[in-house]
Amino acid sequence: MNMEHEFIAAVILAVALAIFLSFIIEGLKRRNKKQEDRIESLESVVDSLKFHNRRLRGKLEEALKRESRLKAANETLQAKNEKLSSEKMRLAEERILSEKQKNEMLRMIDKRQASLSQYKNLLFLSMSGKEISAEYLGKIMETE
Repeated sequence: MNMEHEFIAAVILAVALAIFLSFIIEGLKRRNKKQEDRIESLESVVDSLKFHNRRLRGKLEEALKRESRLKAANETLQAKNEKLSSEKMRLAEERILSEKQKNEMLRMIDKRQASLSQYKNLLFLSMSGKEISAEYLGKIMETE
């Protein structure tokens, strides 16, 4: 009977061990399932990040190209601006010279008109038979 008890005890122990191991296996399966779900979730996040990374890289490349074009356009505009500034300065200098020349010409015209006016007066005086003083003739000669 001792052997029967030992056999029954061994069977009970084997069944208890089997039940214990099945609980452990179920727990490991649940843990494994959770880890697989976490891995799938992380893979989904990685795929999403890769997509956004590609999209952002494309935008960055476009921005760099746009920046390059803007720099080139800016340099062109600066060169044109410098050229226009120098042209503006040249035209301003020409205008100043032209103004000076115009003023000089106006002064000369004014002097000639004054001279003509004096000659006209001299002519009227001589036609009227009046004597012309040497002082008046001196003034006329000075303005010439």
